[in-house]
Amino acid sequence: MYQEITIQFTENCNLHCPYCFAPKGEGGIISLHDFEHFLNFCKRTHPDCIHVTGGEPLLHPKFSIMIERLADIAPLVIYSNLTLPEKFNHISISNPKDIFILANYNEREFYTNQQWDIFQKNIQDAMAMGFKIALGLTIYRLPFADRFMEALGQIRKNQITHLRISQAMENNKQHGLDRDGIQQLYAFVAKHISQWKAEGIKTYFDCPVPPCYMDTETFHILQSYDAVGITCKPKAFVQYDLGITHCYSTIGYGEKRKLCEFDTISEITEYSKSKIQSMCKGRNITPCLHCEVFQDDLPCGCPGYGKNIQ
Repeated sequence: MYQEITIQFTENCNLHCPYCFAPKGEGGIISLHDFEHFLNFCKRTHPDCIHVTGGEPLLHPKFSIMIERLADIAPLVIYSNLTLPEKFNHISISNPKDIFILANYNEREFYTNQQWDIFQKNIQDAMAMGFKIALGLTIYRLPFADRFMEALGQIRKNQITHLRISQAMENNKQHGLDRDGIQQLYAFVAKHISQWKAEGIKTYFDCPVPPCYMDTETFHILQSYDAVGITCKPKAFVQYDLGITHCYSTIGYGEKRKLCEFDTISEITEYSKSKIQSMCKGRNITPCLHCEVFQDDLPCGCPGYGKNIQ
């Protein structure tokens, strides 16, 4: 079984994206003492991949050193908005191709002129060092075609090979897509995905939505390009204080457990699975019973969509 684990360097962030659902905190940052515990856990359990996230992980004052030490254990995926200067130039690792940076790409209005220039330079510097880059695009309102054109412009300009798409779940009409908006988004991507593949761009969605949010043709097209998942798979997410959760949406849900209580990554993912199942208790699964992809132990898509399935 492929095993991966996520570590949250900090809950702090230097941007205020309106669609972000990560808990907003002040001062939450992993200590070097706790980082050593996480490092030793990874040395013992041998993950296939380590994901580094925040907040904004580049804000951690020991970012470069911590990245170097994690890179000795497994390939890394670093989630960042890339708006902080001089963070990658000081990293020294033997195999830079084992570092994948998922660069969150926002609307231009979210950046100051300085942040925009730094974002552009960081992409170029990271690629010059041999790191791989994926551009992360979060869609949270209509219309969205221009956002894709801007993102694709960045991809073509920098010869980026991956486009990762997220849809912000509806929390109000301004900061999230309703079911109809999600349907439009997935149909738009299905219409263009073959063209993007021909350009050498691998396109995929991050958080899955239930297949019934799409028409059948759209679902099968995206499936054929390996662009969508079906179920919300259990994850090993370690917070900055070494608390264990499933993802941002389950932080604070259920009992609080710590990394020291687990011996393996598999034990953490089993706990993660129990959190998802607990969140879904009481949901109306009657409409799902005759669905060809329905699974009774894990929900289709993110658990948050369950209440809207009809």
